[in-house]
Amino acid sequence: MEARRYLVRRPIWVVALALSLWASSAWAYWPDSRKIVHNSAFALEGGEKILGIFTPLGYGINDWISVYIHPILLMLVTPNFNLRMTVYNRKVAIAVQLGYTESFLDFKSRRYPGIIEPGMRLSIPAGRYIVVNLGADYQLELFPGAGDGPTVQHHVVVVAGLNAWIDRSNTISLNGNFSYNVSAKAFDIPTGTLLYAHGWETFRLGVGVAFGRFLFQTSKDKFSKLYAYPVIDVWWRWF
Repeated sequence: MEARRYLVRRPIWVVALALSLWASSAWAYWPDSRKIVHNSAFALEGGEKILGIFTPLGYGINDWISVYIHPILLMLVTPNFNLRMTVYNRKVAIAVQLGYTESFLDFKSRRYPGIIEPGMRLSIPAGRYIVVNLGADYQLELFPGAGDGPTVQHHVVVVAGLNAWIDRSNTISLNGNFSYNVSAKAFDIPTGTLLYAHGWETFRLGVGVAFGRFLFQTSKDKFSKLYAYPVIDVWWRWF
């Protein structure tokens, strides 16, 4: 895990924030479970838009392709985008996606860590009320200019979870991420989220908890561990 600790010492925390943001809530208007786009293979409808505090700004180019960016990360000098394409949507749905995030906060050392992340998602409806989501991502972490440690790290990430549709106004989502650091030959601590969401017309509110092991730098050489923290988000979805 020493290689992973190396990442935390750098401004990579911004990239870590990006990953947690991409995994945060992003539900739709919910006439059925297929309209829940959070961690699923389902796309926004053509012309549909979504925006929240932690939910990324998303736009449906058509019924198959959606693009997302995080305005909050842009304000932290961290360009980012995520492209998702649903390539099959019948009894099950299959999507491919590509994400990119890079932090330009460390101006003094000129080290700008970034992540390129291709992946895929499979969504399997289990009746009207439940959708099981499975996925796999490859993460390429880049450290341009890093002279005292690894410049590239490789990760394989497996994603599993489910979205539960209670009624048109209420949903529950449970998701877990399991990552293997290929470069360090070690498993990272699994992370997950449990979220409940309620919707009023175009407005949405989500509350829940994130769990895992999260490192926060409290001073130059000191770090604190947090194993769970509350999650809250508000967002809008409209045409």
